[in-house]
Amino acid sequence: RFQGCCVVVMRTMDGKAVVKMPDVFEQELVVDFRDLRPLEPNCSVSTHSLTRSDLNGRLGRINKAETLEEGKLKYVTCLWNASINAWEEHKLMKIAANKVHPMSNLGELTLGNHHEWLQWRKSEKHCNFRDAAGNNHEYAIRFPNDFEKRRHSSFYQKPRWPLLVWLHGAGGSTFFTQTKKSLQSRGLLFAADHFVVVSPHCRWTWKQKPGQWVLELVESLQLASWVDESRTYLSGCSMGGMGTWELAAAQPRLFAAVAPVAAHHHLEARSTIAEALHRMPILAVSSTADETCSLQEERSLWQALLQRDAVLQVEISDTYNHMALFDAAFCDSVFLYRWLLMFRKTQEAEARDV
Repeated sequence: RFQGCCVVVMRTMDGKAVVKMPDVFEQELVVDFRDLRPLEPNCSVSTHSLTRSDLNGRLGRINKAETLEEGKLKYVTCLWNASINAWEEHKLMKIAANKVHPMSNLGELTLGNHHEWLQWRKSEKHCNFRDAAGNNHEYAIRFPNDFEKRRHSSFYQKPRWPLLVWLHGAGGSTFFTQTKKSLQSRGLLFAADHFVVVSPHCRWTWKQKPGQWVLELVESLQLASWVDESRTYLSGCSMGGMGTWELAAAQPRLFAAVAPVAAHHHLEARSTIAEALHRMPILAVSSTADETCSLQEERSLWQALLQRDAVLQVEISDTYNHMALFDAAFCDSVFLYRWLLMFRKTQEAEARDV
């Protein structure tokens, strides 16, 4: 595993490893061998090149990794028996690491069957993401309108697009399925043209901390050849705004800028957020007419950020209520998107965050 993504080691030399990413990533990488980690328990794999041909091509599940005295890695693996539709728990096998291929932790994601314009409930691909602990989570992804055309017309340099990770509110849905009438709004049309948009399914509640698996998903997607890692942005509305604050604070190195909208934050996390994000470009959108999220509590966080000389821009409405702020920020205008696109994650900034 490399940066949370399941990879296949093709060859090694001088402390480096050439790793093959899942097909959907469309690239191989040369990485430091020390940055590779064994696959975790419950990781799904397929078998190949085994002496017994009837065992090749089987679906397997890692039970544990074992390093032999000579340094070779083997996986204790449970195989799936399709004839009885069950795992062969009583027949665990030790299989050399180079004879299993990990299944993509991005689930069913493929690059085909892409829509070149927004269509209600048809524009996004719905997939499952398997985190490092073996838990499955749902997410939706939409590629930009010109994705196929630009991928196949660029011979010398693969095009890369900004990645917008969007977190919905309590009981909400994906970015492009908030309301049917908003689908043809100026803002959503702009987002559909300019970003790879990812909508994690946020199963946590207001009282809980946001799921850290979202950060693993972001790390995995940043390895794709079609993602511009330096232009990765995090935004969300309502409970998703809270997630924006707290997930960005947990891993600020992943993002170039963030935009919490109609947001809230856990008061006990305020100083942690302010300290972690004081170098992060932040656009905060709120309203004095928001009857759900306390503007005063958000002001206290903004003040804590400004005391640390944060790059913070605040946009406050006097008319939009809590439910209307999604339309105001993401649909009625392209300001938020253009603001985010002004920023790139630099190597210097990453070094400061470490």
